[in-house]
Amino acid sequence: MNGYDNSQQPNVPSPNPTPPPPIVPIDPQNSNPQAPQPQKSATNIILWIVSIIVILGVAGGVYYYVTKLNKKESTSQTTTSQNSESSQSSTSSGSAVEQYYAKAKTLQAATDKSKAVDTVMQPILKKIYTNNVKLADETGPMLTYVVNREITANDVTTAKTDLETAGYKAIDSSAKQLTMSQGASTWVITFAVGNTEKATIEITF
Repeated sequence: MNGYDNSQQPNVPSPNPTPPPPIVPIDPQNSNPQAPQPQKSATNIILWIVSIIVILGVAGGVYYYVTKLNKKESTSQTTTSQNSESSQSSTSSGSAVEQYYAKAKTLQAATDKSKAVDTVMQPILKKIYTNNVKLADETGPMLTYVVNREITANDVTTAKTDLETAGYKAIDSSAKQLTMSQGASTWVITFAVGNTEKATIEITF
């Protein structure tokens, strides 16, 4: 012991004190400055991919809707056009009887005997069918006339009356056939009554 009380001696600073570390300001948005930051490039790529998928989906939906709408309109127009053409064709061509009449050719009686028959029958048939009568065929002792509407039983009665007025006598008659005579001539006249395909009158002499 030197006789001094060390506890009584004043504190003497160290000759070279160590300076304190600098204070780093704390970022409130990043309380842990050492934590790794997320990679922005990967996030951007994902967003681009999602955006492209959404755009493709919307474009595909629009294309499908437009295509379906155009197809429906095209089908509707085609159906309307076909119905219009069918209606026009039906109106222009008429019934089967009228079509048959339109296609029939008009002939002239060839023999003296057929000419004599035609001279009597043409005026009577033209009166009944309003001039819509054609001599369409001559086969041996038979003439075939075609008219432009369905033949009725009333037409047969009218023809019988007109022939009697012209001097012919009815030997036999029915709803579809007449047998008329004058002197040495006998005619058998057959009417296609009720035929919806063609309206013909055949005269055998």
